[in-house]
Amino acid sequence: MTLYSAFARGVNALLRRVGYQVNRLPAPALNCRLRSVERFGIDLVLDVGANEGQYARELRAHGYRGRILSFEPLPDAFAILSAAAAADPLWDVRNAAVGAAPGTLPMHVSDNSVSSSLLPVTQASMDAAPESRSRRMVAVEVITLAETLSANAGARILLKIDTQGYEWPVLQGCGDALTHALMLDVEMSLQPMYEGQALFDQVDQHIMAQGYRRVGFDTGFWNRQTGELLQVDGIYARI
Repeated sequence: MTLYSAFARGVNALLRRVGYQVNRLPAPALNCRLRSVERFGIDLVLDVGANEGQYARELRAHGYRGRILSFEPLPDAFAILSAAAAADPLWDVRNAAVGAAPGTLPMHVSDNSVSSSLLPVTQASMDAAPESRSRRMVAVEVITLAETLSANAGARILLKIDTQGYEWPVLQGCGDALTHALMLDVEMSLQPMYEGQALFDQVDQHIMAQGYRRVGFDTGFWNRQTGELLQVDGIYARI
């Protein structure tokens, strides 16, 4: 526990006696995302690559009360995701990966779960995070988002894509229905973290060509040894 954490817990213990609590302010990138969700009146979040539900829980913790539909293919992560969503009537989950076409594909399961991907991990990724190394394979169901987006065309949709190098197939599987999403929150790599993945320039230009503009960026994954930034989360909106 940090000195700040210990101090905050002590202060909160006193304040809770009179009905108050101190919370840390969101980081700038998170604050940009949260403000955008509020600004654009988002009422449905499509959480693609949900893992154990970290993204959805963060939204809930900061006041988002709309619908969430989370997609996660790995059985172990999906079990934790399902448990997290069980008591939330506006949070639904689907045990599937999302891609360019429906079917079944082998998924590379990494030691740390969150680095698991439908693409093989590169040496650059393992150099930056040894726990991203793939240890086994599992067959997963793959679906596309076109039907889901079209069926919810009247909603104000945030499409979040965090699929470890598989962002391009996810976008391709949306087809023309992508434009039903008012906001996009997409993880993009500046260097190849997975074999055959589309990099930032290609993904960013495709999104911009669909009528979105950049709202903000979150500097995500980086190599702590070299200081090189490897991935960013791009936030886009149709405005």
